[in-house]
Amino acid sequence: MSWRSVGTLALALTLLAPAAPASEARRTDRDARDAGRARAGDDLTIADLDWPATTRSVRTRGATKAYAGPRKRGGRIGKIAAAQHVAFGRIVKTSDRCRAWIEVAPRGWVCARDVEPSDAPPAATAVPRKVRTGTSWVGMDLRTEAPPAWPFAWALEPQRWRRRDQGKKLRPPRPTPVLAAPEADAEVVRELAPRTAVAVREADGDFVRIADGEWVAARELRVITPAARPAGVGEDEKWIDVDLAAQVLVAYEGDTPVYATLVSTGRRNGTPTGIYRITIKQAVATMRDAQGPDTRWNHPDVPFVMRFRERYALHGAYWHDRFGNAQSVGCVNLAPEDARWLFAWTTPVAPIGWLQWIVRDDTGTVVRIHGPDDPDPVWRDYDGAPRGR
Repeated sequence: MSWRSVGTLALALTLLAPAAPASEARRTDRDARDAGRARAGDDLTIADLDWPATTRSVRTRGATKAYAGPRKRGGRIGKIAAAQHVAFGRIVKTSDRCRAWIEVAPRGWVCARDVEPSDAPPAATAVPRKVRTGTSWVGMDLRTEAPPAWPFAWALEPQRWRRRDQGKKLRPPRPTPVLAAPEADAEVVRELAPRTAVAVREADGDFVRIADGEWVAARELRVITPAARPAGVGEDEKWIDVDLAAQVLVAYEGDTPVYATLVSTGRRNGTPTGIYRITIKQAVATMRDAQGPDTRWNHPDVPFVMRFRERYALHGAYWHDRFGNAQSVGCVNLAPEDARWLFAWTTPVAPIGWLQWIVRDDTGTVVRIHGPDDPDPVWRDYDGAPRGR
């Protein structure tokens, strides 16, 4: 047989052979294309994201939510402010809209679409950048400033409203009279400027002796008395005591008081008593009344928010100067500088540059709130339910 005949026969046999199925051919082509391509769950490099080799940090495009794991696994742990340069680690391929998730410092994961590469080193800007305030009041750092005595008090009369025909405005606080005897009609020996700190030497019914021959009506004092550490709080653990009757707050480290100040708690809607832990910290937040079509109050840029119960928090208040008198709609209002101190001192510690930090364990600072109707409150969860229910 000639070589030409052999070639003709081979071609005929090839044409007669059954063709491969189209689906198998497509699968083969797809496998060839995917060879070397990352799959969901694989680690990526900055080159896989087409980021420059000079990338040193990721910059948040806007306020960026952070989660415990990629694909929002483990729930949200906080929010990073806009325009922050954040250190990053692993990059993981995902099949969701983000296409990739990035591990950031100090912990958490962010969607790759919410950040952009930067050749700047990691750097954070403290938030809030500006803090509004409507008061000059600031409490007492007991680590650096000794009180007049233990217990002690601030002189402050209950603020009064003007008569109806004079308009609904607060009267300016007046000086507190110091009497020669524990009697309402006793001689006035001197006057105390509002919020003057005085010693508490003796209590006699409706009057308190602040020095020899000097008495003040008890209703015009906000008394700070040392409180017993609640059961369940460690010997060196930080905790906060809020006295609704006295409208005062004291921060403790174990049994040692380290900070004291005046607060404003709920006036019409009472502040809920109980022993809680701070669960969410927000450097700045907007607080508004969401009940009904008409918003009765709306406060933007509320600084240093420490949430201990759903819808309740310790936070700075710039819209009034009534500290020492009930004023809020349920939260514990603080002078902004007092709130700043507590925000830095309490746990969880919010990283610089983060707007929000969330913990779901028992690491947050304890907050005990008590009053005449509940002098020995019980432990409660974030939703307000008693623990161990």
